[in-house]
Amino acid sequence: MHILKLSPAYGFIRVVWAMALKDIKSTLTERAFMLTSIIIPINFLLLFLLFALTGGQAPTAVVLKDNGPYAQQLLSYGALSFFYYPTNYSF
Repeated sequence: MHILKLSPAYGFIRVVWAMALKDIKSTLTERAFMLTSIIIPINFLLLFLLFALTGGQAPTAVVLKDNGPYAQQLLSYGALSFFYYPTNYSF
């Protein structure tokens, strides 16, 4: 008897392979499903790529109404950042 057939993973691999074949057959017969299963991941990829490329240029506001030492320390760390430049505004 073959050593793989004795392995407990053999049954799992058979089930995964059977499900993969069933999905391939249903994808080839249902064209609308195939189209949506291709377009949706491409759409997510483009959106995530857009956010990754322009994420550093997005305007961000931090409203700090605290004058305590921890708040001032937060502001001083922001001044050392390469990604954003803190600006003081008073209202």
